[in-house]
Amino acid sequence: MYLYLTVRAKLEWELVQAECWALTRCLPDRSGVALPNLASTPASPPCDITRAAYTKQAVRVLLHEPDLPSLYQMLAMHNITAEQFCVQVIRANGDPPALGVAARMAELINGDPCLSVPQVTFVVVLHASGVWFGEVIGKSSRQWCAHERKLYTYSSSLPTRIARAMVNMGATPGQRIIDPCCGSGTILIEAASMGITAVGNDNNKRMMKTTQANLAHFGYTAEVLHADARQLTGSYDAVITDLPYGKNCLCDLDTLHALVGHFATLAPRVILIAGGELAEVLHRLPYEVTTMVSVPKNGKFMRYLYVLEVRTAGAVPKADLDHRQPILGRYILS
Repeated sequence: MYLYLTVRAKLEWELVQAECWALTRCLPDRSGVALPNLASTPASPPCDITRAAYTKQAVRVLLHEPDLPSLYQMLAMHNITAEQFCVQVIRANGDPPALGVAARMAELINGDPCLSVPQVTFVVVLHASGVWFGEVIGKSSRQWCAHERKLYTYSSSLPTRIARAMVNMGATPGQRIIDPCCGSGTILIEAASMGITAVGNDNNKRMMKTTQANLAHFGYTAEVLHADARQLTGSYDAVITDLPYGKNCLCDLDTLHALVGHFATLAPRVILIAGGELAEVLHRLPYEVTTMVSVPKNGKFMRYLYVLEVRTAGAVPKADLDHRQPILGRYILS
């Protein structure tokens, strides 16, 4: 049994939930704790969160008790041994700090603690559902942080952390994606860094060269095309893109409709982020909207991230944009 700990980013909370759900199929609460589904059988294997943007740690649950005294009692009985360990206490129930919890836990674990460079990290989560105790078995590599230092970036460039979350919501290592509107290459960089084969495209030759330079700067490779995105062909596992927007983007509703509609010919799944809601654009297009979350940008305006599944011929729509089931802060239908 495993639980996951996420960041508690208030402005990007919907995206935090959506990425964690995509990676682990566990939904974090506002305290940043994603508990396992106790009703699921058999137990799911641990998820690799090294590539996560917002999920920080994966924890193998060792004990789950109703309160701290019960946990202390059970821990004393289990004779847990570890060398060079530390104990991290997460208060997720809103209670005042539980003083001395880490020290008491350290007394009950056989071995020598080490706070400077621990080899083993144990976690105690004080939660409304009880007290959870486990061992950290995986951490985010935070690789996206290094990618913030691209050679070329622009005011409209997608933040690297958001790009990484989008890739995690659409593809896994070994798969193949395309970004038809790649701009400075942020999505391609995140995909390539995770072992995902990435293909980019932009109808602006200058942006195409910018993407190639940014990829080379980090030692990544990806095919970068120069074409009208509505004319692209090929077969991919997912389309992942930041739709053109802004005062310098001359993209009317009809063009946007044709562009997004064409994505369905390239891959069965489309993950895109836009400068506004796309209900009018998606109307009559062959998609199921499985996830929609809002993503603030610089605290100035709201963008909207969609996960779309291409509807097979003859399939009955599960829902439309006016009849959605609330979850993940916004909506998910799968």
